Amino acid sequence: MQIFRGTLSPLLILLCWVTTACSDSPGEANAPSTGELTRLDPIGSIKLLPDFTYDPENISGISVFHADEGQTFLTLRTDRAVYYSSPGDETKLRKIEIPSEGPNAMETVASLDGALAIGENRILYANHFLNHIYEVTQDTILNIATLPKDRRYGLASSFINRPTRSTEYGYFTVFPGALHDLSDYASAMAIHLSSLDTFYFAPYPAVYEEKYFSTTPYMYWGSVVYNSKKDELILSYPVDDAIYIYSPDGQFKAKYPGGSAQVGSVAALREEIPALDNLPDGADEDAYFRTLSYYIGGHYDPGTGYYYRIARKYVGVDGSSDRTHYLIVFNADYRRIGEMQVPDGYDIMQAFTTQNGGISIFAEQSYVSDREIALPFTTFQPK
Repeated sequence: MQIFRGTLSPLLILLCWVTTACSDSPGEANAPSTGELTRLDPIGSIKLLPDFTYDPENISGISVFHADEGQTFLTLRTDRAVYYSSPGDETKLRKIEIPSEGPNAMETVASLDGALAIGENRILYANHFLNHIYEVTQDTILNIATLPKDRRYGLASSFINRPTRSTEYGYFTVFPGALHDLSDYASAMAIHLSSLDTFYFAPYPAVYEEKYFSTTPYMYWGSVVYNSKKDELILSYPVDDAIYIYSPDGQFKAKYPGGSAQVGSVAALREEIPALDNLPDGADEDAYFRTLSYYIGGHYDPGTGYYYRIARKYVGVDGSSDRTHYLIVFNADYRRIGEMQVPDGYDIMQAFTTQNGGISIFAEQSYVSDREIALPFTTFQPK
């Protein structure tokens, strides 16, 4: 499978190629989700408190780290500011600014960038366009990893696929650049938080080698989530029905059916990989993506042991791009136990979990104005 768009670029590569990860069990991954949970019940609310400079229109996904001690770090970024919570008090956010001038300047930032708190006053910052990962504190900005041009990897958008961490590593999803066969590439990278050594892991699922899903970058941006109870990683992909389990050091462990009853198998633009001289034109690709249903990452809930996978379903008419979202719920053994629609008025792209259980989703309709400090979230429990 080849991607034909992008200008991308990692350090020494250590790929965990395990053929089991790319093989399909007939029928299993395509089976719709089933289970006893059918609705989301509100069980509480949380208000995050940044400051008046916070721009709610430019939020780049909320990153979460659930520590072994039962603590939760939340990280939000907007414009040139990163906000993060202190353990035990997720509502009050501290702020680190990203300067545009001076010795610690970062020349460009964008809403596709991501940030992850890895301790008090210590942030990992993934710059999507520069292909750099920085360590940021109140006083310094240090480039600790660069995705090299010889392999042409790029950092996936952290708006959809937020960075995460385990006890030892920080994790980011990556994707290859122009004119490269996906069979030669990993979909995620890890950086050791002490030594700053990096490695790449998680080959693309077999479906990417069998069908053509356009050159739209979203179709190749995987998602990595850390299960703090089991000390393992959960990976999912926009066009693949299954979910994949890896160890913190990038070793493949298992694959589970993860499809949505609402989305089903994601439609391909072409059922076979087209020749280079017979690629669909831009208009065909645009029309395809505009009406596509697919998957966009997930969240691990340490309070219940659930994993929530997000399915995006096309519901538009006459070529509109209207979509609604569903949560597929997996229990602690990664068995699907339900699927339910995200209520209207809530932005599932801005959501997080805490140690208390449930998933907290941004109450978009309840947000008063851009001068309102508190960001309202409603916590839902699958029932």
